[in-house]
Amino acid sequence: MVIDHYQVPAWATKGWLRVLSKEFPTLAFHANINKSFGKGSLLSVLRQFAHLKRDKQAISVGFFGYPNVGKSSVINTLRTKNVCKVAPIPGETKVWQYITLTKRIFLIDCPGVVYHNKDSETDVVLKGVVRVTNLKDAADHIGEVLKRVKKTHLERAYKIKEWDDENDFLLQLCKSSGKLLKGGEPDLMTGAKMVLHDWQRGRLPFFVPPPKQEEESEEPNVNGVDIDDAVDGNEASAAIKAIADVLSSQQQISVPVQKDLYSENELKGEATDQAPNHNAEDIPASDSDTSEQDSPTKIPSEPLLC
Repeated sequence: MVIDHYQVPAWATKGWLRVLSKEFPTLAFHANINKSFGKGSLLSVLRQFAHLKRDKQAISVGFFGYPNVGKSSVINTLRTKNVCKVAPIPGETKVWQYITLTKRIFLIDCPGVVYHNKDSETDVVLKGVVRVTNLKDAADHIGEVLKRVKKTHLERAYKIKEWDDENDFLLQLCKSSGKLLKGGEPDLMTGAKMVLHDWQRGRLPFFVPPPKQEEESEEPNVNGVDIDDAVDGNEASAAIKAIADVLSSQQQISVPVQKDLYSENELKGEATDQAPNHNAEDIPASDSDTSEQDSPTKIPSEPLLC
C-alpha cells in the first residue's frame, strides 16, 4: 500500500504507517516529479519483488484504488516525467495504461475502482468519486464539510467569522466572494461547488487520526508475498528482509508535511490524544494539483471500474 498524502501532520502519517504496516507492506509517499518523498523506497521494494519472480521475463505492478487518490501521479514520479495524464477533476484515467519502469518491471495505471458499500451520497462526494461540476445538489453536502473541517481553517480559507448553519455559511461566502445571481441574489450552488472543489483538492485541512498504538514496535508485515520456486530459500529470505528493512526505515525518518495548513499544536499532535511526531520536512503550499484523478460522474450504486 502507498500512502500518497502530505497534507496531514507528520505524526498522523507515521501513525497510519505503523498501523497499516501490520496488515500489509505500506510506504509513505509524496508524488511530485521535482521534489518527491518515498521514491527510492518504493523502487527498492519493486526491485525486490522482481527478484522474487526471477522465473518471469517481467513483472507487472498494478496501481489501483479509489478515484482521485494519486495513482497516476505516483507513476509519473517513479518515471520522473509525465507519462500518465493527470487533472484536477475526476474521470481522467479511463483505460489501463502500461508504463515501462525497467526492463523487467512494468507499471499499470488503472482507472479508479468504486466499491458498493454503505456510504451515503455525501460520503461518496467527499471521497472525490464524482465530479463536483456535475452535482445538482452540491449545497446538500456542505453541512458535512462544516462538521469535518475545523472552524479556524474555514475562517482562514473564506474570511468568514461566524455562521448559524450551512445555509448561512453559503450566504456569507457568496456575498464575500461575489458569487451572485441577477438581482444580487446569492448563487448558493456556485458557492457550494467552490467549497467542494477546495475540499477535493486538499485545500481544506482534514484527517482522521490513527488509532492509539502500544509503544512496542512491530516488524512490518510482509507475509503473503508470492515467491517462485526458482528462488532458493536463502535468496527469498534476503529479499523479504530487504523489503522489511525498507518499510521499517520509513518509520524512523522524517516525512513531508505542508506546514502552513496547520497550527503548531496540530503539527505537534496536541489537538488530539495521539502521540506527536516532531520530525517533519516542510513542503510549501502550492496551487498545483499533482494528484491523479479518475472516477465516474455520478454516484454509483454498484461496484464500478471507472
